[in-house]
Amino acid sequence: MTRRRIIFGILAMLTVCSSVTAQDEPGEQPFVDKITIEGNEHISGSAIRNTMFTKTSHWWNRSRLEMELFKDDLRSITTLYNNRGFLEAVIAGWDTSYVEKNRVRITINIDEGPQSIVGEITFKGNQVYSDDRLREELQIESGKAFSFLRLSRSTWNIINAYADGGYLEAQAEPQVQTTDHVIDLAFNITEGNPIYADSVLITGNEKTKDFVVKREIRIDNGDLLTHSKIIQSQRNLYKTGIFNSVSISPARDSVGNNYRNVYVRLSEAETGEFNFGLGYGSKELFRGTAELLQSNLRGTGQRIGLRGKASFAELRGEVLYTAPFFILWGVRLDNTVYARRQGEPDFINPDYVLNRLGIESTIGREIFTYSRISSSLKFENNFFSEMNIPATEETDTANTRIRSINLTYTRDSRKNLFNSSSGSFFSLSGLIAGSIFEGTNSFLRLTGDYARYYPARPWLTLAMNLSTGVMYEIGETQSIPIYERFYAGGDQSVRGYSEKSLSPMRNGTPIGGNFKTVVRFETRFKVYKGLHLALFSDTGNTWRRVELQNLREMRTGVGLGLRYETPIGVARVDYGVKVNRQARESVGQIHITLGQAF
Repeated sequence: MTRRRIIFGILAMLTVCSSVTAQDEPGEQPFVDKITIEGNEHISGSAIRNTMFTKTSHWWNRSRLEMELFKDDLRSITTLYNNRGFLEAVIAGWDTSYVEKNRVRITINIDEGPQSIVGEITFKGNQVYSDDRLREELQIESGKAFSFLRLSRSTWNIINAYADGGYLEAQAEPQVQTTDHVIDLAFNITEGNPIYADSVLITGNEKTKDFVVKREIRIDNGDLLTHSKIIQSQRNLYKTGIFNSVSISPARDSVGNNYRNVYVRLSEAETGEFNFGLGYGSKELFRGTAELLQSNLRGTGQRIGLRGKASFAELRGEVLYTAPFFILWGVRLDNTVYARRQGEPDFINPDYVLNRLGIESTIGREIFTYSRISSSLKFENNFFSEMNIPATEETDTANTRIRSINLTYTRDSRKNLFNSSSGSFFSLSGLIAGSIFEGTNSFLRLTGDYARYYPARPWLTLAMNLSTGVMYEIGETQSIPIYERFYAGGDQSVRGYSEKSLSPMRNGTPIGGNFKTVVRFETRFKVYKGLHLALFSDTGNTWRRVELQNLREMRTGVGLGLRYETPIGVARVDYGVKVNRQARESVGQIHITLGQAF
């Protein structure tokens, strides 16, 4: 009998071994052919699959079945249901079946269970803030589905509300009572006492002088210490670029003192930099850049540097100086002395070569959370070293001295300035150039720029941009120089058209206009990790005269773009096709560059 059992046992083991799937054998895991969700009535299959790292395999995204990752996906599905109020939801079972030798289909069966609803919400121990005031911080509501995530956020919001009132040690403890899938919530509040700053003590700044740190801190001796002041102070210190880490916190206290020392603990960054880069773009072709910077000159937070650039379109050298605080609190000064040699459209076959020598000084100050106002004064001398187009009144080749002052207001709520997926940008600028300080040209230029980004899905961003400008000649000086006028077309304008090709022409050469309007739309898709696709439509033009009827002559380019996130920025390749192209125009244009179009 024992021998028979042993034989049956061996046969059973052999049977199991023979039925082991390929995923149990060493080597690469199979591709995922399809993921099927069963038993789900209240949450769609697409919503469930979106929470999973395991994805269906496509030619553009080859996804394999990794069992450890898949087990995490099963836990994520349960968490999704818990946050929709299905606290008893479980994975009833899952299975895989091979459709090919190296492709499997996954079936997940879910037992959702009943949904729990939020019942009564009460508060205990609160005296500083009323119940109605605390309800404003809740992200959970009576009669709605219960969610642990929303409960956690509500608790944090209550604590943060007290912290913004100076009660940094306030606590909120939610208590949960369940009856027949109805959950009553009671928040037990421990308010504590408001905390005031006795003295601000700075440590860790070995190179940086104390006054540089103090001018960025929004906390003075005797101030009520609030969470918003701490966060703003930390943000200001990080923005200087001279600190790796910043920690601001009051001293611990066990006897109930309201006045505490505030410790600012810093770790300084290396502020001397040498940067070198190589790149390629459809306009500049190959380019090289180099810069030498010191961002904390003598521990004062001032910045000085040298910067150079060479490409097939431009040679440039600059000396930079920045003073974060210039005369008045919060006013920043930026000075740039530069020499530039530009070939239009390039140095290989230029229409003209322009040499520019100048100095530009800009002062600016933040006036609201996202807003800034600035003014620039520029002195620039220009002369043509090569001119291959006929000289006319509209293409004046005389040497010029541009003396201008510019006033700009900007509002920028983007979180990522170089690859935005949310927020907006608005800029309004007015420039006047005149004969003051012996300038040779007098003109007025007004420009506006607006961009908006909508995160429609985690993998989908909708973006739009409007850019417009007008120019007027003033006085009796020379006309507006050709290099100061508006142009459209190119990778930063209407794609599908070459650089500056949308412009008034003389003998086939763009000479620029006094009126410009460009409208651009993009739909950006995340494909895989740092790889993105974009569909775009750009419309715009420039005109010699400022007339609204010109808008009927807008030109349009549509196309497809490829984006890839690199450590130095977003590499971009766009191909735009001209809509209603005119005789002898090319079908479209390819644009290769670094950075988003807007």
